[in-house]
Amino acid sequence: MNQEKNEAKKTGYVKHLVFGVIIVMLVTFVAASNIDSDDRGFSVWDGSHNGVTKAIKEHMHDPKSYEHVETKYQSVGGYLIVTTTFRGKNAFGALIKNSVTTRTDLDGNLLQILEYNK
Repeated sequence: MNQEKNEAKKTGYVKHLVFGVIIVMLVTFVAASNIDSDDRGFSVWDGSHNGVTKAIKEHMHDPKSYEHVETKYQSVGGYLIVTTTFRGKNAFGALIKNSVTTRTDLDGNLLQILEYNK
């Protein structure tokens, strides 16, 4: 009888734990979605800028090796200055860290590549 009660308690505990984890995941997803709901082109998953990422990959030796490290931006008047740091393979196959600074409009469109640091 005691063993059945212990099993019921364990099952109840596991159900509550799973339910709690699901709630935390949903709240996190909704919060992340609301942060970038202004549709400026930023990914809710890793913070990268979609237009900048596309341009970087178009100019890479091995686009499949692209790894986003960090993206920062600053609002300047009617546009954003977006700096993305990333890793990728060079022509020799070595993984190197680079950064690119761009100007985008507030709708997420890439306007200009300002600086490319290798």
